[in-house]
Amino acid sequence: MRMPLLIASLLYILLKPLSYKNTQDLSVLDNGSCPEIPRIDSQVKSYMLKYGITGAQLAVMRHDSLLYVKGYGWADKEAEIQMQPNMTMRIASVSKLVTAIGIMILVEDGKLKLEDKVFGPEGILEGESCCSVLRDPMAKRITVEHLLRHQAGFSSKNGDPMFKTGITSGEQAIEWTLRRRLAFMPGTSQMYSNVGYYLLSLIIEKITGQDYEQWMRENVLKPMNCVNFHIAGNCLEDRKENEVCYYMHQGAEFKSDFHGNGNMVPGCYGANNISGLKGAGAWATTAAELCRMIAGIDKHWGIRDILNPESIDRMTEYFDEATFPLGWNDCSQAGVWTRTGSFGGTTAIIRYYSTDGDCWVLLTNTSTFMGPHISKRSSALINRLRQLFERENRTKDLFYR
Repeated sequence: MRMPLLIASLLYILLKPLSYKNTQDLSVLDNGSCPEIPRIDSQVKSYMLKYGITGAQLAVMRHDSLLYVKGYGWADKEAEIQMQPNMTMRIASVSKLVTAIGIMILVEDGKLKLEDKVFGPEGILEGESCCSVLRDPMAKRITVEHLLRHQAGFSSKNGDPMFKTGITSGEQAIEWTLRRRLAFMPGTSQMYSNVGYYLLSLIIEKITGQDYEQWMRENVLKPMNCVNFHIAGNCLEDRKENEVCYYMHQGAEFKSDFHGNGNMVPGCYGANNISGLKGAGAWATTAAELCRMIAGIDKHWGIRDILNPESIDRMTEYFDEATFPLGWNDCSQAGVWTRTGSFGGTTAIIRYYSTDGDCWVLLTNTSTFMGPHISKRSSALINRLRQLFERENRTKDLFYR
């Protein structure tokens, strides 16, 4: 039974000032941090073998306690470096959930409303050069909430501009988009849009006066003690310290360099402008850090939430199967919240079961022949693993020393 909203709000006010001073830096986690669970590990390894995955991370949290973390396979196959739970990797469109949290913080702080217009004389981005080419008058009706729910009317019929060869920046992608007619009246339908979440990144920069990554790290991630997040690079030489290598599936063809210079490159290195995605898909982190982030927006009291209960309810409200939640892919009537992501060299999934407080995160450094459809297989794997985990009596919370 859900806690009455008034009681939940009072508890939020009382618990919000609590600090994370006793929690440990998750960068110290390795494969020896907790005892293995052979039945779970064998299932993950079978999944990796079936889909040709080089390396993976799994993290399990229950009631805001991190109970299991494990790295599988290779972080760097050529150098024979095994995957560890503290190694960062790209999380693709899971980044959209990070951005949505930032937007909701600005809403709670009174600096933004979800109903605020994005374009036009009263729009947040009025005056931005990349937004001056607006062709369709209907675009002046687009609100912040439309962007969050993929309801702005942007079409990917002619390809996603954030992944088009020759478009080398997010601003160019916006110009390419705004020079075209909308596919539908804003708010009347939906079509998944990376451009929409790039625009949300620009809105954060416009409202705060700071670089997107800098503001998000200082005002969203650091307060949740998520310190191992960074904007990923595009090429092998752009890897950060302790970041994994990325791999394509067997038989994957080389693609054109996103700069349009005629070079052919692996799909995971140089085919897409990853860092240019910003809040639409550029973040890199660990499975354990994502669990800690979810602990900050789940309405459980083990770790304080960064958002108030009303904001969390609004982000996860279920309307129907055809309406996107705010930042999540899906929030079902059964209380399962899902966020996925994939592109060349990356698959990522978060499954949060709000009725029992379970959070499962699976990240890989390899894309598969199934593309984004791998998320269905990942969800099925997690459901099997949950049944196995029920037999385990895990009590040690790895969030704490």
